[in-house]
Amino acid sequence: MKHAQAFSNFLSGTVNLNPTRIEILEQRANTIKGLLKNSELLKENYVDAREQGSWALKTIIKPRPNKEFDADIRIYLNEFPDWEPKDYIENIYSFFCSNSAYSDMVSRKTRCLTLNYSGDFHLDVIPCLQKAQEFFVMNRHENLMEPTDGDGYTEWFKSQDKIVGGKTLIKVVRLVKYLRDIKQTFTAKSVLLTTLLAHQIGTIESYDDFKDIPTSLCTISNRLNNFLQVNLNMPIIKNPALPEEDFNRHWDQDKYNNFREKWCTYTEKMNSAISETSRDESIKKWRIIFGDEFGTLTENSSKTFQISTSPASPWGK
Repeated sequence: MKHAQAFSNFLSGTVNLNPTRIEILEQRANTIKGLLKNSELLKENYVDAREQGSWALKTIIKPRPNKEFDADIRIYLNEFPDWEPKDYIENIYSFFCSNSAYSDMVSRKTRCLTLNYSGDFHLDVIPCLQKAQEFFVMNRHENLMEPTDGDGYTEWFKSQDKIVGGKTLIKVVRLVKYLRDIKQTFTAKSVLLTTLLAHQIGTIESYDDFKDIPTSLCTISNRLNNFLQVNLNMPIIKNPALPEEDFNRHWDQDKYNNFREKWCTYTEKMNSAISETSRDESIKKWRIIFGDEFGTLTENSSKTFQISTSPASPWGK
């Protein structure tokens, strides 16, 4: 059984990031945008700032207990003629270090700065150089400008979601990211996992394949499993908006083999759960995949055992 309403409740109550946390994220990101836009350091070359990654795609999910979630903003800048690529990160890092409100929060990564709002989230600030119609991020370790796609990936993902009516793909990605996080049986960066899932939309042979959340989940899962099973060797997953970029840098053949095996298992479990005709047995099968917070069982079936005076069955079977 599909349990479409149970999936909707599960997303809103367990998977989705709390609206209040989104509001706090937006407020703090807007503060950072304003701080940089009006700073003496950047104001002459500041162009714009926009959310990126899971935040822009609306696929961000609630972190596991006692964990923080990540969000990205990209700061678009015109070129500073006297700056090397590494300076875009180093100089903005120094700017935050000189501000007492942020000096203990800021750190550097290869292509961004990170502000740690302890106990809640990390905000990655990504300097992006805009030159005509081309965009570049900065690799401070190698002191290089690397091409990026601006908002191209976000637009591609939204176009894939639009094919199936909007929001369906978003919800499937959230569910799969949740599955990854709670099971921890496979590893795949969010952008890699999102791209794999979105590629399974393809052409629509029947809208019935995407008419609700559980049907869409099973359709995409089966298509992805078919793709994985015919690819024994790790495929290169390219950025659809920037073909010279791929998302495999955090994967290898061993990780791929494990993902391929685990995804086959989860797909089989999904197919079994959706085809099960008993309501409670179907809920139990979905719970094997997503945990006990999914759905509700009838009173009798939710009991693990019953006290009985009969010697025949202490488990009430």
